[in-house]
Amino acid sequence: MTFWIFHSPLWRYQSQMEEERSFKLTTKFTKP
Repeated sequence: MTFWIFHSPLWRYQSQMEEERSFKLTTKFTKP
């Protein structure tokens, strides 16, 4: 239980970064 309370925000932050990175990648590819 304590593990999830401690780990959840980190996981959410990491997935947010991944989303941002893939978004930048798509923008990079679509824009010449």
